[in-house]
Amino acid sequence: MFSSFPTFPNTLVHYLERLDEIFKVEYEGQQHCFRTVHSKEGGSGLKREITILQRCSHLHIIPIRGVVVNDNSKVEEMLTELIPNAITLDRVDFTHFTKEQCDTWISQIRSGVQYLHGKRLVWGDAKPANILIHPNTDLVLVDFAGGATEEWVDYEKMNSQEGDIEALDRIEQFLQRKIVVGGSNIK
Repeated sequence: MFSSFPTFPNTLVHYLERLDEIFKVEYEGQQHCFRTVHSKEGGSGLKREITILQRCSHLHIIPIRGVVVNDNSKVEEMLTELIPNAITLDRVDFTHFTKEQCDTWISQIRSGVQYLHGKRLVWGDAKPANILIHPNTDLVLVDFAGGATEEWVDYEKMNSQEGDIEALDRIEQFLQRKIVVGGSNIK
């Protein structure tokens, strides 16, 4: 399925720490993020995410490092870049950020989604919980396994470019509300 992609034997991947639905792992002295992808329809979510990330090289899309295989060479999971101390956008304390920072985030999210759409790819389950904020305040889009969360994407638009655009608009509104409510330092 992913023969041209770096593979990591699961027996050599050492678990270091659980971070929500992901794990911090080590392989040959390097730390990675071990992404547990929920098995949708017999693993199609994992296959979808790997296929999308293999085709992407963008500053605001999480880079994939390879796939984790079992003793039978079956792909079980994937490794992505580890972003130490990252927080998801839905958990940000907005009192520490300005409107300009939120505008930058909106621009970065749009840039990532435009890149995907230019490659005829779809993010899918677009929502603040699937956006990681670096400690340097840049962000990356994560979770390309597909699906939809109704608050962010109407189910009939699930896994479509139209659904991604709808989610972008809702994420922008979310950020605008948060910065007005939480940002006492807003100018």
